[in-house]
Amino acid sequence: MITISDLHLTKSERPIFQGLHLRCKAGEKVALMGASGSGKSTLLRAICGFERLDHGTITLEGRCATHDNQILIPPHDRNLSMIFQDLALWDHMSVGENITFVLKMRHTPPSQIKDAVEAILDRVDLAGYSPRRIESLSGGEKQRVALARSLVTHPKILLMDEPLSSLDEARKTKLITLINDLHQEHRFTLLYVTHSHAEAETIADRVLLLKEGKISES
Repeated sequence: MITISDLHLTKSERPIFQGLHLRCKAGEKVALMGASGSGKSTLLRAICGFERLDHGTITLEGRCATHDNQILIPPHDRNLSMIFQDLALWDHMSVGENITFVLKMRHTPPSQIKDAVEAILDRVDLAGYSPRRIESLSGGEKQRVALARSLVTHPKILLMDEPLSSLDEARKTKLITLINDLHQEHRFTLLYVTHSHAEAETIADRVLLLKEGKISES
């Protein structure tokens, strides 16, 4: 569950959020649309705990995470994952090492890591890919690695920032089906940023519009 109340944020003297409110129910899939520069990515970063606010409150799973300019729950303790537009995979690591790193950061017992990595790679149709280098993968395969890395810790909330924008329609359709299937299994709350209304309608229960610092139903 995500609850955002009366968010205000100004950057370089430009208002980004002006009394923004948002509520995503537990397990809901919500798509967020808006023009370039409207603040969609900034909002996701604020939910992650990477942005300090001028005013407002962000509550995650019933816990107050950010209040005004105070980060009350640090990013690594928010039980959420984010897939950035550029995926932010570590090219100097293998597929398996990318996923293992996240598990180690969450203090997963070493005896459980190998099985967890193999299980999530199998689920995203990348069984056997653990030793491969990131630069050897196709765009669709990289997207699947990003999904695997994000979901291996079983987060309550998944944030996605235009994750499929670089893919062709065939690969995009396959990934949307996979995301919906994974959501059905894990029931995480999904906040999905996109420029595509068709994509939003396919993946989300609700479509919202961010415009002039506020959110409305699309």
